[in-house]
Amino acid sequence: MRLTPPVGIPIIKAAGVAVPAAPPAVAAVPDTRHPAPGPRDLATGIPGEASTVEEYATILMRRLEAMAPVDLSEDDSSDADRRPLRERVRDRTGIADLLMFRIGEELFATDLASVEEAVTLPEIHHLPEMPVAMLGAFNLRGRLTPVYSPSHVIGVPLRGVAQAALLVRSETRRLGLAVDDVEDVFQVDLATVREAPGTDDADGILLGVAHHGKELVAIVDAEALVAACVTGHAMEMTA
Repeated sequence: MRLTPPVGIPIIKAAGVAVPAAPPAVAAVPDTRHPAPGPRDLATGIPGEASTVEEYATILMRRLEAMAPVDLSEDDSSDADRRPLRERVRDRTGIADLLMFRIGEELFATDLASVEEAVTLPEIHHLPEMPVAMLGAFNLRGRLTPVYSPSHVIGVPLRGVAQAALLVRSETRRLGLAVDDVEDVFQVDLATVREAPGTDDADGILLGVAHHGKELVAIVDAEALVAACVTGHAMEMTA
């Protein structure tokens, strides 16, 4: 999964990317203790390398990602609970990193590890005989990627035209889940997760609810959500 920049999974937006202005030429005596970067370093990511603003934004974000320190020791990696989020929520033990996103006015979250990337949605191309939940396909770095709306599945409509998508992998293919906004990554103590009212399906999409500040967040299983979007099955609620 790509983490760009180091904290959370941002949506890379081309608009508003500030390209640093070139500093004025000043004659200076080189410091032999800290030599100036060579031509190869200065050539990486400068505006002249990119033919479009979007390409330069991608280059810039990749440079930030490469510069980010890795803050994960071998002990932390070996002790991490790698079980599916569903099992961990069921046991109510441990800490989970969740990616929070918004659909309509509702907040949802899913396992951070289940999302490969978050992107802004460009133009979506409609396809013939699409499933109910499918919005179409969009061009992602030269490859057509199908995008689905979870609104039909979870019963919460998007505010309008989808602005972003969470990229997840379903079996052997990659697809996008349309959302209104990607909020942030936060940690939740699974002991504090409560069962969602109105659901009684242990293998369903909704795993529970948790508090994030003053807001209530619905925790969903990304794999189950994707499967429901592809098959067109809506989430069942009980009275």
